Amino acid sequence: MTDRQTDRQTEDKLTGFPSIDKPWIKYYKEDQFDISIPQCSIYECMYSYAKTYAQEIAIEFLGKKITYDQLFSKIEEVAKSLKMAGVKQGEIVSVCLPNIPEAIYTLYAINRIGAIANMLDVRCAERVLVASVLEAHSNVLITLDSVSDKFSSLKKNNDVKIIVSVSAIESLNPILKKLIRLKNKNLRLSCPDGFMTWKYFLSLGDNNTEELDAEFVKDADAIIAYTGGTTGEPKGVIGTNETVNSVVEMELKVGFNGAVRDSILVIAPPWTYYGICNSINVPLCMGLKLLLVPKVGADELPDLTLKLKPNHIVSVPSALLAFLDNQAMQKADLSFLKSFILGADKLDESLEKEFNLFLSKHNCNIKLSKGYGMTEVMAAAAYSKANANDLGSVGIPYPGNIISTFKDDKDYTECRIREVGEIAICGPTLMKGYFGNAKTQDSEIIKVHKDGTKWIHTGDLGHVGEDGRIYIDGRLKRMFVRNGYKVFPASIENCIMKCDEVQQTAVIAVKDENYGNITKAFVVLKNNADSDSVKKELVKNIADELYDYEYPDNYEFVDKLPLTGMGKIDYKKLENMAKTI
Repeated sequence: MTDRQTDRQTEDKLTGFPSIDKPWIKYYKEDQFDISIPQCSIYECMYSYAKTYAQEIAIEFLGKKITYDQLFSKIEEVAKSLKMAGVKQGEIVSVCLPNIPEAIYTLYAINRIGAIANMLDVRCAERVLVASVLEAHSNVLITLDSVSDKFSSLKKNNDVKIIVSVSAIESLNPILKKLIRLKNKNLRLSCPDGFMTWKYFLSLGDNNTEELDAEFVKDADAIIAYTGGTTGEPKGVIGTNETVNSVVEMELKVGFNGAVRDSILVIAPPWTYYGICNSINVPLCMGLKLLLVPKVGADELPDLTLKLKPNHIVSVPSALLAFLDNQAMQKADLSFLKSFILGADKLDESLEKEFNLFLSKHNCNIKLSKGYGMTEVMAAAAYSKANANDLGSVGIPYPGNIISTFKDDKDYTECRIREVGEIAICGPTLMKGYFGNAKTQDSEIIKVHKDGTKWIHTGDLGHVGEDGRIYIDGRLKRMFVRNGYKVFPASIENCIMKCDEVQQTAVIAVKDENYGNITKAFVVLKNNADSDSVKKELVKNIADELYDYEYPDNYEFVDKLPLTGMGKIDYKKLENMAKTI
């Protein structure tokens, strides 16, 4: 008898608890629940799938095409050089690169030799980057040349033995490099003093005779990627070979709406698990072509989409507004799109509806797909499978995962179906823990329940519907108390978004002597709508739908909302923007 049959033998034995009933199983075939996690390195897992596509294009970068065979050769070349640089199994190599081919070669090469990749955000301040490298005790650092100055103190103090400086256009032929440098005067023309060029670094491997493939060690650290750090210092999240391979196995069971030789636009950065797992590793295992873009803003994404014509896009909700506002998109044919997948932030229901209509009007026979997860579960835990893509939900758990909601009590009492509580995730993609100084925070997010199972408690409020679909209702950390009452900003935001003239909104708390907190709503309008008339409509709608303690005390109409580097609404900046009322 299978686990599925054991959990739900008959309908009359349903308990009403999502973790037991697993109401989402109806959307899967029996064999999709057979998840076997490869006990090997991330590189070996990828190679075992991707070697089938040896002569196909694996990466396209600024016009340069790299086959899967060439990808494997480059990974081997970097692995040899790492060996000759003295990197041992279990040591940490720090990498500070954007979406360029060298980032992919380096990530897999580090993993192949059994070392640990410490993936750093090129946009971080010098203080944060230097601290991350020192905490990792890295002897080798590979960084983008344009940010190498941030690491000069490490070289000066001899904290890192080898620092490799990589150009963003390293992979291109000399003529194209020269043309690009002529157009972009900001590109560095030479390697900084004391730093090693990428070309010289690769030459180190010419004399390597050591075995490259490290012996597999169960539950060994493999990758350190960092949380966004928008509410404090970013935390390093440790992923193992098994956790990353689990994402591959679960996503291969359900897959994109495409096939081999499809292309995917890669804009999620390689210092996030969203980029590593969902935009690089899984697509390579599927034989897709990565359309690699080193840097792209939300406003540039529509034009880039029309230029490259990707079959699949993985992005964030804030990017949708750029598509709707882009003039070139108005008459565009988007029939080449097979999936448009969103994650990293909550998607407003009215925007989802509007964008699905936009896709339909532009010859695209798909709806937006939403994913749900967090860095601490290797980014993805649930997604809106085609037959479970309900408006407003983030889909159903991947096979192998269990998602439920729990009450805020010492026993972590599970909520029933439709009951709102804190969303928690249980499954094979749970992080090993936080890295370094952040390790002390493990117990704040990893909870061991009474039956001994480990759950990641997300901090998100939500509920599981009768059909197993998951809905996000707010964020615990954004909840605040006003005059003794709990206020959940998401409820107010949902009400505001029902106004046709509103494009986007965000609600925050502002400190107040009398009430503890009062409520401020930032609102972005559509089509130069009149703010006075919209405000009158909002006041009426909110009075009709919400409790009086939820009414916004102040509205501020802005041209746009500030975003974090990951494309999420930056609530910290909004709090700084808030005016004293």
